[in-house]
Amino acid sequence: MRNATPRPLGRRKGFSLVELMVACVISVGLIAIMVSMTASFERSASEVIARCELAQEADFAMARLADDLRGFSSTRPETRTLFMAPEELQLIFGDRTITYSVQNETLIRSVDPGAEPDLIVAHHLQHLQALRIDPQEPIFKFSLTFALPFREQRATPLVLERSYHLIAVLP
Repeated sequence: MRNATPRPLGRRKGFSLVELMVACVISVGLIAIMVSMTASFERSASEVIARCELAQEADFAMARLADDLRGFSSTRPETRTLFMAPEELQLIFGDRTITYSVQNETLIRSVDPGAEPDLIVAHHLQHLQALRIDPQEPIFKFSLTFALPFREQRATPLVLERSYHLIAVLP
């Protein structure tokens, strides 16, 4: 037996076409907002990762250079001479010569006589520069410029470029 209460004639079950279209437009708008938020988070995350990589590379390279400038690996650190050339730096001690050079965007540290193997100190290095700040005083500025491409899947990859400096007073 059927329900005894009659339904009003104007009411139907389900949604009208207009209601469904409005719901679809709202859903598409929400999805577009979520996709753009996700893309911006991904963009920010890849830049943060690139910055961290560069900071770690620069920190290691600068620490290694500072140790060599102090003469930690030399038996005669008090006898020190600097030779600066484009993209090359030589620290000449009485018992050894330590050379830093840029080869194919890589900073290489080599020691002569060859008691130690050549060491890759940093990657993504664009420029190595050593300048004497004051001609009267032994104050030097060592600069390393890094360029790290990130988000390489794009047609034009973004490049994060940073320079790091070390000021040293050499006796």
